[in-house]
Amino acid sequence: ENVFSDEFLEKAGIIRLDKSTMKQLSVKAGDGVSVSRGGVGVVVRAEESEDVGSPAMPKSPLSLMLTDGRDTRHFSATLKKATEPMTTSETLIEGMR
Repeated sequence: ENVFSDEFLEKAGIIRLDKSTMKQLSVKAGDGVSVSRGGVGVVVRAEESEDVGSPAMPKSPLSLMLTDGRDTRHFSATLKKATEPMTTSETLIEGMR
């Protein structure tokens, strides 16, 4: 599957949040969440997770944009309720230039 297709990003463009984090951010399942680190940011869809703990994103071009490329499972980022649209393949590719 093409990891830069809008169809792939629709499935992979999520962040799993526990109930308390969702409440803290004032988001519900399906809302956009801005995830940023070091001046780079993406907007992904919130999904509620039963697991309590750190937010989690699946490995994809969206999460890789936020990491140093070495540790793609554990990284610090700033989360907030998004005011901008979800990140698309077009905006992702443009951001890589």
